[in-house]
Amino acid sequence: KKANKKKQKLKEIESEKREDHVMPCWTMDIYEEPEEEDVLDDPNSDVAKAMAKYEKLKTEQAQSNAPKNNVEDDEDNEGGYGLGGRIQISDAFLHLQLKLQLAPHQSIRWQWKGHPLWYNNVYPKGYHEKMNEKKGEMAPIDVFYDMLPTCQRCGAKRTFECQIMPTTIFQLGMDMDFGSLYIFTCSSSCGENGIPTYQKCYIWEQPSE
Repeated sequence: KKANKKKQKLKEIESEKREDHVMPCWTMDIYEEPEEEDVLDDPNSDVAKAMAKYEKLKTEQAQSNAPKNNVEDDEDNEGGYGLGGRIQISDAFLHLQLKLQLAPHQSIRWQWKGHPLWYNNVYPKGYHEKMNEKKGEMAPIDVFYDMLPTCQRCGAKRTFECQIMPTTIFQLGMDMDFGSLYIFTCSSSCGENGIPTYQKCYIWEQPSE
């Protein structure tokens, strides 16, 4: 009897653990991304305003050698930039904001052999050193691919498949923090006996800071 009660208690604990980690069920819509010009042509859009400030600042930096990547931000800005004072915004982050303005509810971006949408300028250790070494020989994205582990089945380099956007954290109510999660798969789309089959992919997290 004691053994049965212990087993029952363990089952209850395991059940509670599973319930804590179960994600809510959502449906997903798949659609093409609108053109960037649709947002940038509107001078009143938040991204267009931020882009204008950023371009102005870069011009000032080129003339005065001022600190890079600082943008004067208004506290009453409702477009997600209202942090007050001068803040750090990279070209990558500004481009990501532009893409989010085009489709605010996007959660997953898919473009096999496409280009990742970087969250910031934080890359794997050794990336910038390798970039300097291969400058003029390889494109930045190829340098990044060169640093990833190759396909464990055929040995081919990996390529970009899709990414999980930071908006997913809010949409799913997760207690997590990441800039973006990037998923890379075999560039040869290899399989068994000529038939593509499922296999492990490689996921890299770009931190939010």
